[in-house]
Amino acid sequence: MDLKAKKNTIQETSLQKKKAEEEKFQQDLCVERLTKKLERVTEQIKVYEVQITAQSEKKERAKNTSSEAEMLLEDMILNRKLVEQKWKGRLRMMEKSVQMKNAIHEELCDAMHEVSLLDREIQIHRKSNNEQQEKNEKLVLELHMAQNECENLEKKIERRKVEAEVLLAEYSSHRRALKEAEITLRSLKK
Repeated sequence: MDLKAKKNTIQETSLQKKKAEEEKFQQDLCVERLTKKLERVTEQIKVYEVQITAQSEKKERAKNTSSEAEMLLEDMILNRKLVEQKWKGRLRMMEKSVQMKNAIHEELCDAMHEVSLLDREIQIHRKSNNEQQEKNEKLVLELHMAQNECENLEKKIERRKVEAEVLLAEYSSHRRALKEAEITLRSLKK
């Protein structure tokens, strides 16, 4: 589950919680109204019971009223049970939502920790790459220096070759001159 979906789930859970709280508030108001109504009906029953003892001719009507009150009371008890069941169901849903939210939060923390570890690893690799790049740049510089030195040595060698050829030519010239001098000297001795 990606981070955006997790955040959406958390927001949805929060909205469900608020909605459940509002419903509970409305249900509490309803229960309060029904309780007050029950109290009023109970008081009415008491009045009717007093009237039954005082006026036997109104006995039948009092019985009907008592039956209606009992039916209303049964309805109220049934409604209360339904409200309680509904609220318990909402509470279970809220607990599941909280558990889900906690699980998502834990996953989010794990993901953030993993991102932190990856960031550290990236920093280590960057540092290693920078060091390697510095070494490469140093080696390239040394290579250029060696190439320049080789070029200078090649130029020196060429100069030495030219100088050697000049010396060899001079040597050959001197040797010929020496031979000619020896020949001349021998002829003079004869």
